[in-house]
Amino acid sequence: MEAKDLMISASDCARVAEDETVYDAVVMLEAWRQRSRSEYRPRVILVHDEDFRTIGGLRQVDMLRALSAGRV
Repeated sequence: MEAKDLMISASDCARVAEDETVYDAVVMLEAWRQRSRSEYRPRVILVHDEDFRTIGGLRQVDMLRALSAGRV
């Protein structure tokens, strides 16, 4: 079995622009979850640049820590 056999397509992942706030990323992730028909509950949101290239990811736990610490 290869990674591609288990992966979720990037087009099926929640995404946010690099200049959006952490709060916006949390909202986008939750909205994606509500729309998704999949049982998969992602804990990462992909971050893209102005050319829509994926440049990284935000983990749910890090977003929640930042929000609870008032750093955003």
